[in-house]
Amino acid sequence: ARVPERLFPKGWLYFPESNCTFYRANIFSNYSPNNVPDPDEYWQILVERSESTKMPGPKSKEEAIEEAIQGCLNTHLLVEEDEIVSKFHIRIPYGYPTPFRGREALCRPLFTELEKVGILSRGRFGAWKYEISNQDHATMMGVEAVDHILFGSFEQCFNMPFFRKFNKGTQKTVCMLTDKKELNLKHEESDKEDSEKKTKMVIQPTTGFVIKNQEMMNFCE
Repeated sequence: ARVPERLFPKGWLYFPESNCTFYRANIFSNYSPNNVPDPDEYWQILVERSESTKMPGPKSKEEAIEEAIQGCLNTHLLVEEDEIVSKFHIRIPYGYPTPFRGREALCRPLFTELEKVGILSRGRFGAWKYEISNQDHATMMGVEAVDHILFGSFEQCFNMPFFRKFNKGTQKTVCMLTDKKELNLKHEESDKEDSEKKTKMVIQPTTGFVIKNQEMMNFCE
């Protein structure tokens, strides 16, 4: 049958409940009818679970599938009348670049050595920064990497992920590093109403940090 109305046009769904082993579900057939043989007859669910030493995973592929199905029933993604015609399971040992304290101290020397041979390691796994791993962040890292190669521009997204996450839609800031001591800053307002407000700008040329306001400055400190 077609995807139930309660699940259309849902995409990513998150489950903090304890009655299922997965933390996220995706209705793949909602993205494209080509993801199933016939959208009038079939629909598709992808569920994801994680495991660790403190939260061991299933003992077998069969157990993982059965737990996933039961979780879908418990969370009403499926009902008893639904017929499952196909099942697929894959275990990925390393799924995400997990943020942790001391990450920069480990990664930065690697990035420096790669750049010496002309490699800019960027993107979800290239930068090893999950906090800027969405498609828009990966695209921006690519754009800024090209600008850095051509013009020596400062790569804001890669070097300042906290700024990229907290500065959405209000201002566009372009940083240019002409040398180690001088920072040329071009600041463009993208909101006319916001341009009338007084904004406190703090510039630290040694790192190229541009801090938008007092709240951001406190966050950085």
